[in-house]
Amino acid sequence: MKRIALLIALLAVSMSASAQDAPPKPPAAPVRPITDEYFGVKVTDPYRYMENLKNPAVQGWIAAEGKYSRAVLDSIPGHAKLQAEVRALDESEPARLGQVMDLPGDHLFYLKEWAKQNAYVLYQRNGFSGKEAPLVDPMTFNSPGEPPATITFFAPSFDGQYVAYGISRGGTESTTIHVVSVATGQSLPDAIDGVRFPVAAWMPDGHSFRYNRLTTPAAGSPATAEYERSRVYLHELGNNPSTDIPVFGAGVVPGIDVPADDIPWAETSPGSEYVLVTAERGVGPSLKLYAAPLADVGTPKAHWVRIGGGQIHILDYSMRGDDLYLLVAGRSGPAIARVSLKRPAVDEWGLMLQLGSDTGVTGMEAASDALYLSVLRAGNISLVRVPYSAKQDIMREDLPFSGSVRLYPQDPRVPGALMMLSSWTRAPSVYRFEPKGSRVIHTDLWPAGPYDDPQNVVAVNATALGTDGALVPLTILYEKGTERDGTHPTLLMGYGSYSILISPVYSPLWRVWLDRGGVLAFAHVRGGGEYGSLWRFEGLKVGLANRYHDFLTCAQYLVDQGYTSPDRLAGMSGSAGAILVGGAITERPDLFRAVVIESGLLDLLRFQNTANGVMNVPEFGSTKTLEGFEDLYSVSAYDRVKPDVKYPAVLLEIGMNDPRVDPWQSAKMAARLDADSTSGLPVLLRVDS
Repeated sequence: MKRIALLIALLAVSMSASAQDAPPKPPAAPVRPITDEYFGVKVTDPYRYMENLKNPAVQGWIAAEGKYSRAVLDSIPGHAKLQAEVRALDESEPARLGQVMDLPGDHLFYLKEWAKQNAYVLYQRNGFSGKEAPLVDPMTFNSPGEPPATITFFAPSFDGQYVAYGISRGGTESTTIHVVSVATGQSLPDAIDGVRFPVAAWMPDGHSFRYNRLTTPAAGSPATAEYERSRVYLHELGNNPSTDIPVFGAGVVPGIDVPADDIPWAETSPGSEYVLVTAERGVGPSLKLYAAPLADVGTPKAHWVRIGGGQIHILDYSMRGDDLYLLVAGRSGPAIARVSLKRPAVDEWGLMLQLGSDTGVTGMEAASDALYLSVLRAGNISLVRVPYSAKQDIMREDLPFSGSVRLYPQDPRVPGALMMLSSWTRAPSVYRFEPKGSRVIHTDLWPAGPYDDPQNVVAVNATALGTDGALVPLTILYEKGTERDGTHPTLLMGYGSYSILISPVYSPLWRVWLDRGGVLAFAHVRGGGEYGSLWRFEGLKVGLANRYHDFLTCAQYLVDQGYTSPDRLAGMSGSAGAILVGGAITERPDLFRAVVIESGLLDLLRFQNTANGVMNVPEFGSTKTLEGFEDLYSVSAYDRVKPDVKYPAVLLEIGMNDPRVDPWQSAKMAARLDADSTSGLPVLLRVDS
């Protein structure tokens, strides 16, 4: 069933009640300690063996825990009724929208999932009032016994005759690129597998594109080698992908030193004579950009030029013809610079817009008439139009309501901007800004549902004062008339990584919680992007502990202000958000009754040894340095668990095919909590295989 995280959280809070007919708990995991020494500090890991997921004993223990957890959840009184209610709310939404592209002539391509569908389908239509026609249905790729297929991305050629799209299976991010003819609806024989970062940059000829593909590591290589020596390749339609030639990457271009762990991908723009390559080392604070003339790429005379570099931190970019628009970090706040790819030297750059230090830019798209920005300030995101001509004024455009703006990818030949608008009390919908007349028009791409605009839900923007003086933004949702008597079940959520902000957006599924008198709260902790780049940097490396300190600050605020009490408070997050939830319950286990952690990053000392760990060194630091070890050890939830502590009920969710956070992270945490907690509250491991 789709989107059950809130239902799971609701069940987690009710775990204090005795489940009916709960099965006996499986035997505890064996303890087989291994001790490592980091800079003179000895750290013992009792469940290191679980990192070998191919071990039949480990597989058996995880499967038994998953079966037991499922049985416990199913046996909770009222669970079936709640499931039915969530399913009904889920299916009340007519459809959901994914990626959208609008080509010249209002030729639209988009991913859409109707209520009765189980995955996004690629559709096309001519104009916003045109007839919707399916182009690619991933169900056609399904075969008995195989994991279900989903569409991960699409990219139309400049002339709209072909669309490259990606198919992945079973929740993995390993993608196969296919190409479909728009005129016939038939997919071509071309199939490029082993693609992990699906991007297809079409060439002007409409019959070739560039893409990124990983290099297969040698047998016996460590897991960290999986992302090394990734390269950009050129594919001609009809050619065997095994003959595709690399055009950029480690060891490809003479004179360009591309580190083995940089991940490059290409971008092109209609009418441009250049190809742009973005090279990222994981989630670092700055992008590395290179440009070269299209006609020379892949030949010995290709001349690649680095854009910026040195102390210049490029956060985002958008391309229009031979011009490049850069979002650059600065001491006074982010700035927008215009760069001609014909004259890319820094002293040739032009400043278009300087923003304040308390302002963030969450999106940037170049249209034919202007550069459009989604600008964050004071918790709300607005649309800003920056004309290319200095003779026109920069405008903050009026929108139907305040909240969140998400810009869809823009074709630079098309005027205006296509965007998703939402707020804490309004579900997402798609609008189009038309520069002619400065009109904001509602489209029917994302049909409205019956519960999209609740009139009885209150959203409060509060500020919680931390012990270090930090003012932490906190959003609180509840139904009108809710009294602050400390009795309300409250779910506190947060994330705080990669400068990602928790955008204002309402989900009808929240009715399951709010209708029962529950309170929803969102902690905008350091490490996120809510207050711009400084807020993000205060949550990095040495500031990692600020993430869970801020989460605790918000939790205490909810108790002090009478929204809830510790025996009715739950926390929830996932992935890197486990740093703040895991840190919170190991610092103040008395403040929470239950927590839900989805695919959590919990053992930070061992994460760097995983395939995805190296890419995250810029965000979290490295155990290879004393400072990095001390930072990571101080916030690693797995290493902070102590014996004979009354921990709250904990529900850990894992996906056995998760390519980003290895499932043993949560398995080890479950085993350790189960052995050390004395609260009597359950520790459950929910397994999606």
